[in-house]
Amino acid sequence: MAKKTDPEEDRIFKPPDSPHFQRAAEKRHGYHQDLAVDGVVSSLAEGLLDSAQSAWVFGGMASWNDMGFEGADQREYDRVSQQLFTALNDTIQIAANASCAARAT
Repeated sequence: MAKKTDPEEDRIFKPPDSPHFQRAAEKRHGYHQDLAVDGVVSSLAEGLLDSAQSAWVFGGMASWNDMGFEGADQREYDRVSQQLFTALNDTIQIAANASCAARAT
């Protein structure tokens, strides 16, 4: 089945000129395959899911959140960690929701 494309979605999900994003947009892998059903979401939304997965640093041994600091450094680490966690989860939600919009049309 051919993928549905929507000019508005393509504008929203326009990939940046980043080699990391381009690599992710070219392949589909990993944990988020169930969120990107074949023929329903654009390759750009799939690229967002793969990019978010590639950037996921939370959990597992020697992961991002295994580090600890003192004082102002810990507060900055906590702030940046929360921003990254929120950005990645927002990205996953937006890209996965693209399948709902595609099915509605």
